[in-house]
Amino acid sequence: MTTMLFWLVISGVALAPSPGVIVSESVGIDSFRRSSGDNDLPLPAIESLNCRRVGGWPFATSFSVAANTERPVAYVGSGGGIYVVDVSDPVRPFIVTDTIRTYGVAWGIFYQADRLYVADGWAGLEIWSVGPSAPPSLIGRANLPGQAYSVFVADTLAFVTDLDGVLRIVNVLDPTRPVEIGNAALRSRAWDVCVSGTHAYVAEFEYGLAIVDISQPTSPVVEAELALHVEHCAVAVRDTWAFVANFGILSVVNVANSSAPFEALCFYLDDIACDVALVGDTAYLTGDLGLAIYDVSDPLNPIPIGHDDSLGANCFAVSGDIVHLAGDDYRIADISQPSTPHVLSTVAMPGIGFGLCVKDSLACVTNGNDGLQLVDVSEPTYPRARGRCLTTFASCVCINGEQAYVAGDDGLDVVDISNPDTPAVVGHARGALGLAALGTNLYAVGTGGLVVYDISNPAEPAAVGSYSLPGIGRDIQVRLPYAFIADDMHGLEIVDVSDPANPRYSGRAPCGTAWGVDVCGTKAYVADVGHAGGLHVVDVADPSSPRWLGRLIIEGYANDVSAAYPYAYVASAQWLSIADVSDPVHPNEVGYYQSPAWIWGVAAARNVVFTNSSQAGMQVYESPLIAVGSYDIGSRPRVQMRAVPSPAHRQTSVTVTGLDAEAPALDLFDASGRLVLQSRVTGPTARLSIDHLRPGTYFVRTHTQRASLVVTR
Repeated sequence: MTTMLFWLVISGVALAPSPGVIVSESVGIDSFRRSSGDNDLPLPAIESLNCRRVGGWPFATSFSVAANTERPVAYVGSGGGIYVVDVSDPVRPFIVTDTIRTYGVAWGIFYQADRLYVADGWAGLEIWSVGPSAPPSLIGRANLPGQAYSVFVADTLAFVTDLDGVLRIVNVLDPTRPVEIGNAALRSRAWDVCVSGTHAYVAEFEYGLAIVDISQPTSPVVEAELALHVEHCAVAVRDTWAFVANFGILSVVNVANSSAPFEALCFYLDDIACDVALVGDTAYLTGDLGLAIYDVSDPLNPIPIGHDDSLGANCFAVSGDIVHLAGDDYRIADISQPSTPHVLSTVAMPGIGFGLCVKDSLACVTNGNDGLQLVDVSEPTYPRARGRCLTTFASCVCINGEQAYVAGDDGLDVVDISNPDTPAVVGHARGALGLAALGTNLYAVGTGGLVVYDISNPAEPAAVGSYSLPGIGRDIQVRLPYAFIADDMHGLEIVDVSDPANPRYSGRAPCGTAWGVDVCGTKAYVADVGHAGGLHVVDVADPSSPRWLGRLIIEGYANDVSAAYPYAYVASAQWLSIADVSDPVHPNEVGYYQSPAWIWGVAAARNVVFTNSSQAGMQVYESPLIAVGSYDIGSRPRVQMRAVPSPAHRQTSVTVTGLDAEAPALDLFDASGRLVLQSRVTGPTARLSIDHLRPGTYFVRTHTQRASLVVTR
C-alpha cells in the first residue's frame, strides 16, 4: 500500500525543509512506503515527499566489477547502473543488458549463486536476481544508515562497509527481506572488507586495518585496529596474513593473533594501488600502477612476476586465466602467462557526468574525457542509450537544430546529431564553459569572455564578435536581443547582442559567485555557488537596470538552475532543490531530492526534471510542482489534490480527484511528524478545521495512491 501526501501551509511562513534536513527525522517518514519502479520496496528518506525519482540513465565511471563463477558473465558497475557482459569470447565481449539500475551508486558488488549484492551508497544494500532464466530483477533492499561502499557475502550474511566508519552485518537468508542484525563502529571510513573464518578484515581509509570478531553476528566485536599508513583502499587475507593496499604501499600484516596484529612488511610500490586480490600464492594489484602480479608464497618477500602499465583500473576481479578490470573503461586481460599480462578487449564506459541539454525526446549528456552521450528520453522511466561521440573534454552542451555544440576549457566541437545513433564531430572552435545557440548564432562564454559565432555553416563556426567579462563566464542564456551571463566574479552580466559583431554592456546585478543562469519572463534566476549562496532572483524587465529582488539560501553549492515559472530547479551539490518563485522577493524552497552524487547540470523539460551528476549519470525526477509540458510517466493514474484557501487560517477545503478507493482517510502531520488531525473524504472535498493549529507547514497523507501538492502563500 502506498500513500499520498501534500504540504499544507497554515497562516504563516511556509517552513520547507532545507537539503540538510532528513525528512525521516522530522515527519516520521519511516511509516511511509515509496514505490521503486516495479518493486514496492522501502527507500531511504532522501526526498521531500513531493518529488521523486522516476527513472534515469545512471551510467558513469566504474568503481566495481564481479565475475560470475558459474557462467561466462561479468557484472560491471557503472555509476548507478550495472552492465551485464557476456565474456564467453573474452576477445569480443558484449553487453547483454543494462537493466540493472540502482538508486545510488554501485560502489561495490559481490556475486554469489545467481544473486548480485550491491553496496549502493546512501541507498544501502540492494540484492538483484541474475539467474540465467529471467532478466535481472531487484528482489530486496536493506536501508542502511550512512554510505554503503563495499560488500562481502559469506553464507547467509552480507558484510557491508559504511563510509561513516561502521561495519554492518546484514542477514540475507531471505533475500527479499534483508535486515541488519549487527554492526561495529570503527575509527575511520570503512573502505573495503573481506571475511575469513570468524573474522572480518576491514581496510579503514584513514587509519589502517581493523579486525572484527564476527562469531556472534548480532554483536560483532572489534578485536584490534592497527594504524598503518594513509588511504588504505583494499584488503585481502590468506591464512594468517592480511595484505592491505594503499596509495603507494602494500602492507603485509601478521594476523595470527587477531587481537595483536602487526605490520610484518611495508612493501613500497611504484604507484597508487586501488585494489588487491589473492589467488593461491599470487597477489594481484591494480591502480595507477597498472596491473602488477607478485609471487607471495613467502609473504615477507613478494617477488614481482609480471606488470603492465596500461592495465590500470579502479577495481578488478580474477576469474581463471583472465582478469576483469573496471575504471574509465572495462577491459579483459589475459593472465595465463603471469609474466606477460596483456589486454584482450576493451568496452568503453561512460565517464563522469557534467552538463546536459534536453530537446524533445533526446538528451545530450556530457561526460568529460568520454565525450557526448545521446539518450532517448521518450520514456522517462527508462531512458535508452543511443549513440556516443568522442569529443574534446565535454562539460557543457546545447542543441540547435540537428547539431549539438559541446565544449570545455580545451575546445568546442560541433556534433551532427541528425542520426542519434551515429553522432559525428563536424566542426571545431575555441573552448567554453557555457553555451547557448539561437538561429544562426552560437554564444559561448568562458575564461575569454563572450564570443559570438556565426554557425550558418555548422562545420565552420566563425567568430564574429566578442565581449570581455569581469570574471569567468560560467553559463549563458539568450533572449534576443540580450545575453544573460553568469559571471563568477560579478554575478549577472547582461549584454546587448542585437549586433552580433559588436556586443555591448547593458546591465549588471551582483549575485555572488554566479555559476548558472536561466531566464523566464522578466525574471532571471542565478545559481550562486558560494558557501552562503543559493538562488538569486533578478528583475530584468529593464535589462539596462536589472534589480536584485531576493535570494533563497540553499545548503551546498548551487551551480546550475532551470526555471519554469512559478518554480526554479536548482542543482546544489548532491541536492535537487525546488524553489517557489511566485513571490520573487521571498523565494521559498518547497521540495528537494538527494542525488546519489554531485549534480552538475539540471534541465526542466515537460513535467520532469533531468539532472546529470558526476558518478550517477542522468537522473529523472517527477514532481507535481513541475508543469512545463506533458510527459506521460507510464500508465499510473493521475491523482490531483487542491487546497483552498492557501494559506489557510481557520479552515481549508481539500479536494482530491483521481483516487481509486472509496472514502480515503486523511492524516495531518506537523513538521515533527506528530499526527495532529484525522479526517475522511466522504465526497470530492474534505473540510479541515485548523484554527487550533499553530502557523507552519503541515503534511497531509492519504492511504491510497501516492501524489502530492504544495500549498504556499
